[in-house]
Amino acid sequence: MAARDQHWLLSSIDQHLMSFDSQRAPDGYFHPSAISSNAGIECDRYLVYTLYIHVRSRVDARTMRIFSVGDDMHNRIQRWLEEMGVLVLHESPDMGRQREHPIHVPFPPIRGNSDGVLLKPNSKQFYVLELKTINHMAFKAMIAPKKNHSVQIGVYMGALGIYRGIILYESKDTQEYKLYEENLDLEWYGELLQRLTGIYEKYMN
Repeated sequence: MAARDQHWLLSSIDQHLMSFDSQRAPDGYFHPSAISSNAGIECDRYLVYTLYIHVRSRVDARTMRIFSVGDDMHNRIQRWLEEMGVLVLHESPDMGRQREHPIHVPFPPIRGNSDGVLLKPNSKQFYVLELKTINHMAFKAMIAPKKNHSVQIGVYMGALGIYRGIILYESKDTQEYKLYEENLDLEWYGELLQRLTGIYEKYMN
């Protein structure tokens, strides 16, 4: 079959995936995923754009399939942790019991959802959870968490007031795991809030 003559089933799957809007509408808040991106770490103006302007073009069907792999991993791991009794569920008046924990900082305005909060068995130690999938080549080479992911979980830890975190990586090819514990650097978090406050006051007032 020639590449241009895609089977009806494959094209139907692609059309179905593309019917979902994968873009988050700007809402006037800084989001951890934007703050922790390469552009967000390096460029103040990029973070301003994310407050009110779409900064990502629409993705293709293949990218949507890649996103789906990550979503499926999240759901699977969260389900296991809930069954084990170590995942702390969030009680929402509107949504009921949720596995993910929302964060909300009034000012500078930050909003997002962490992948979960864990309670270590037989202890009072809470951890913020961050789940990531990664291709196996990068997985094998990894000796420390990616900076972007450390920044992202740091935002969640600071907003939730939980100063321990766990980043769990799963190889997309072999389902092997690598786990890294993180401790919140309060000085770093304070500097981040100052930076975001400065950006907001400079560009939004």
